[in-house]
Amino acid sequence: MKRLIDIIFSIIFILIFFPLFLVFFLLIFLQGNNPIFLSKRVGKKSKIFSMPKFKSMNSGTPIIASEFINKKKIKYLYFGKFIRETKLDELPQLFSVLFGQMSLVGPRPLLYNKKKLIQIRKKKKIDELLPGITGYAQINDFSAHFKNKIKYDLYYKKNICLKLDLIIVYKSIVFVSKRILYLYFKKT
Repeated sequence: MKRLIDIIFSIIFILIFFPLFLVFFLLIFLQGNNPIFLSKRVGKKSKIFSMPKFKSMNSGTPIIASEFINKKKIKYLYFGKFIRETKLDELPQLFSVLFGQMSLVGPRPLLYNKKKLIQIRKKKKIDELLPGITGYAQINDFSAHFKNKIKYDLYYKKNICLKLDLIIVYKSIVFVSKRILYLYFKKT
């Protein structure tokens, strides 16, 4: 049932956001960049897959977890900071949902080099779930310490149901909407 819902809603969201896909694609392409960045992530059963994102930073930015990046030294593309801070750079992951590599909701896929967290997820069988575009950890504490992320992921694994998924999707949409409004009014 979850897979069917993922397919239906990924198609709906792709159609709704298609104009935004085109705008972002063209804006990044016109800056001389490949619009899609493929990030090596750990998926179901701890298998590595390529997770697509809209490119928001210049080439040469280190591939490390965002909490370890010196934000003052990041060189963003034109409007790159906006799409990154609003999480709109994640929109291409809807195609990963459609193709079965991800789910709309699940534990966020880890960077391939987060060995300790990968091992803990494997031991606690969290890696049996498809990774999600959004998840229980993201709606509770986006920059949570890895011990808290594990706690949130375990809660999700034990309580997975349609109602919880709908709550997570709703809260994620509210978060992104508030972030867009905040950044818009911050500039004006």
